[in-house]
This record gives sequence, C-alpha cells and structure tokens, in this order.
Amino acid sequence: MKYANKKTVLAAILSLMTFTACGAGAPVVGLWEKYPVGDKNRKAVARPHYIFTNAKLTDPTVFTGLNVIGAETAVLCCVVVKNLKPLNLADVVKKYASDSEFVDHMKSIKGLNFMYEAEPAEKAVQNDYFKTVMQADLDPQDLTSFYAAVVGAKLSEKSTVKNPFKVGTDQVSLKVTYPKSKTSVQYEFKVNDTSVKFSHASTSAE
Repeated sequence: MKYANKKTVLAAILSLMTFTACGAGAPVVGLWEKYPVGDKNRKAVARPHYIFTNAKLTDPTVFTGLNVIGAETAVLCCVVVKNLKPLNLADVVKKYASDSEFVDHMKSIKGLNFMYEAEPAEKAVQNDYFKTVMQADLDPQDLTSFYAAVVGAKLSEKSTVKNPFKVGTDQVSLKVTYPKSKTSVQYEFKVNDTSVKFSHASTSAE
C-alpha cells in the first residue's frame, strides 16, 4: 500500500511537470477567484475557479496563490489552467446572472485582460493551506468566497516565500493594499522591472 501511495504522489507530480510554469519568458501573474454561485435559497449550484491574467496563456499553466500576511507571503498550491481559450466575462456573468453578488464581483475586477477557467491541482500536490481553503466546498450551504494573487509557477515545496522571491531567474514581488474606503483590494506585482497593477471589490467576508 505504501508503494502504491508513493506511485500516486509521483504520478501527480509528473502530471504537473507537463504544464509550463512560466513559459519561455517571465512568469504570468494575476488573480485566482474561487467564488461559489448560489441560488435563491443560498445553496451552492456551482463552484467555479477562474484565473485572471496580465497576458494570454500559450501553454497549460500551473498557478500558485500568494497571500500576503504581515512580513510573510503564504503559498497556496495550486490551481491549473488546461483550456487555453480565454473566457468572455459577459458570457460568464450571463450564465450565472441569478446570483447578483457573483456578477457584481466579477465585473469589479480591473486591470487584467484575460480570464480562464481553472481547476484545483491533484490532491497529492496540494499543500495544507490550499486544502484548508477547499474545505468550504464540502458544505453545500457554505458560499464563502476566496481569492488570491497568483504567479504562473509551481511552488508546492514551500509554505511561505519572502517578498521579493525568485521564479527561476526572474524576481517577483507582490504588494497588496486595502484603501481606507474598504471597498476595494489593490494589487501590484513587479516581475523584474515590469509592474502589473489590478484590483477588485472587497467582499462582505473581509
């Protein structure tokens, strides 16, 4: 049995290795939105995962979530984009138009031009923080939303990273700010000398 478990973990790791971490150039950055859709009775009818990016993806990509907590940046590994066809936001909000909170939040995301459907990576390579976030999905009445900045790289071997940190030879830093109005969350990635800024509305859970 132990041998079988090791084979399962190895297979999952090898599977992720077939995806690009950051392509030929600097890593893609953006936002992971885990935002459940509810019906009129506040019961989850869909639990989509979306990745919004600053650049169009050319290969299937593994994304690691980053949550800045004080001086440390916690790592959430991982979500995967396999379908390289960008989504049309208008089509997505039309599909889930019955949930006005979902629609309003998706429309509030600014500064990232591409949207993709994503899915959690294999459980064998998910870290503890990621598994904790996913626990909400076990309860159909739990409509807790979650979002995090992401970088197109697999950082599954880490639980935290220093800011800035390295992805291959590229230097990446992340700054997250919450304006005094408390109506939005603002992000700034710096990848080498390139700045990527984006924002979205805050949620009632914050």
